[in-house]
Amino acid sequence: MTELGMCSTHAVNTVLQAYMQSTTDEAPTRSTHLRHVYEALRFNALCTARDALSSHPPVTAAAASATAAAESALSLGQVLGIDALPRTIVPDRATYALVVRGLAEAGDLDGALHVMHDMVVTPEHPDDLGMKPTMDIYHTLFQGFAHFGVGAQYRTATQTWSVSDTSPWNIHALEQLLEGYLRLEPTSRFLPASDESLSPSSQLKMPATLAPSPRALASLLAALRKVSRSHRRYMTRQWARIAAKFQAPPWHGWRIDRSLQRTLSMLGIPTAQRSPQDEEVGA
Repeated sequence: MTELGMCSTHAVNTVLQAYMQSTTDEAPTRSTHLRHVYEALRFNALCTARDALSSHPPVTAAAASATAAAESALSLGQVLGIDALPRTIVPDRATYALVVRGLAEAGDLDGALHVMHDMVVTPEHPDDLGMKPTMDIYHTLFQGFAHFGVGAQYRTATQTWSVSDTSPWNIHALEQLLEGYLRLEPTSRFLPASDESLSPSSQLKMPATLAPSPRALASLLAALRKVSRSHRRYMTRQWARIAAKFQAPPWHGWRIDRSLQRTLSMLGIPTAQRSPQDEEVGA
């Protein structure tokens, strides 16, 4: 992407995805590059929002550094092949999803959650309050917990989880994400065509009310297992909540394939659940 005049948000998303798939950069370097590219895009978005207001308030904290684009020139060159972004190039729903995924895969949970927060408070259209995270964004983060998660110890006396590791990939962070996941509601009949986490052939065919796939559910179980150190009662209770959520309308297509059934059996989790309230966490 060497011609700035040919640059568009869609083109940036395409090149970002190609970088994430092909780069040999180590995780910290990938994270730094993705953060810098995102900061340049976010700076553009905040400037656009500011310019749309008649009062022209000052650009706030997230992009307070007017030198962000200059400081990220190396990353822009490394990732996008350009040294500056046209002011008109701003992140869209697909950009946020891609950057969250890239940062999560690099082990940068704080960065991924920061981008996810920006997405939630950024309107996709002028009258919107903000973009809602898609199911795929949550699945991306759950995969990160399955890979980077650190185990916690359940304290029966206090009925709390104790985490000694300083990693942010812990049970408390996962539980916060899980609560958001269980509050998901379809926002349209179909997932948006700009969702680049899906193949082009499926973008317009994936109903927004489709329940999580067995593969996505397996990743979530792996995350719960990692952070709880295979605490069966805890995993059983969370599984009951997940099943109750996505087996009920308006969701459809819930299924447990053979691989997921083997995983559930290995973890000692019954597929015919009692209500979540009947399952206590304690051992």
